[in-house]
Amino acid sequence: MKTRLDQVMVNVTDLKRVVEWYTRLLGFEVNNYWPPGKPNYVDFISLSGATFALMEVGDLQSGGRYNFTVDDVDFF
Repeated sequence: MKTRLDQVMVNVTDLKRVVEWYTRLLGFEVNNYWPPGKPNYVDFISLSGATFALMEVGDLQSGGRYNFTVDDVDFF
């Protein structure tokens, strides 16, 4: 069975500041902000196919989310 990483999302407390850091210092390019008008989510363009995203949250008790795709969920 092959597992593919599809998305990594990191929770942050200041979306604007962190997006600036990823774009200015690391050269990431924003793909999408959501929702329109008052975004709390952003993802970046990826050449590898996996999505790297940030979500603004009130506290950092939950560190983030990692989404994988597998061939057969009933394998185990």
